[in-house]
Amino acid sequence: MEIKDLPLKIREKASTLKKKWPNIYCLKLKDTYMIVRPMTRGEFLFFLDLSQYMLGLEEDFVFDECVLYPKFNETEKSNSHAGLVADTVKTIQDISAFLSPDNMEDMIVENRNKMELADSQILATVCKAFPQLTVDKINNFDAQKLAYYLALAEEILGVKLEFTKQTEQKQNSTIDFMTENKDLKGQGFGNGFPRGKNTS
Repeated sequence: MEIKDLPLKIREKASTLKKKWPNIYCLKLKDTYMIVRPMTRGEFLFFLDLSQYMLGLEEDFVFDECVLYPKFNETEKSNSHAGLVADTVKTIQDISAFLSPDNMEDMIVENRNKMELADSQILATVCKAFPQLTVDKINNFDAQKLAYYLALAEEILGVKLEFTKQTEQKQNSTIDFMTENKDLKGQGFGNGFPRGKNTS
């Protein structure tokens, strides 16, 4: 299913939620559309901790924290179709990747490849020169401020980044946004549903 085929309300809500959560997914179970996010590492560790006590609280924790829209109260969860909570939590576990070494390895390889992009090289250079700046802070810079910090970083580190215009994304080129968007398929809401998780 394409983004244009999703209900307007889901698309509008996703646009708002993306400002806070960069990686969000649309999930459809039966007739219910949901917008979910992966667990953070801290949430995953807490989930494992809850699981050890076998009180059944871990599913509710993940469902309540990671289902961004719509929000379900206890009555709505109880009255929902069979498997809604369990299936949703299973999907969230899958997209969170912490349980699967293979999934984590795929993500690491994918992000290593992205390090060849000019944008990632700029980010790494600025971070190295200014360790007090977090990635999130740098991502809030506008282009002029980023260029200023990059020039300072080059001076501090005694290096100069070279940008070559090439058509291939993975050869130190500037970012090809069309290619970038295609590469994001299945990773975030921007391209619809998590892999293999559109159930009707």
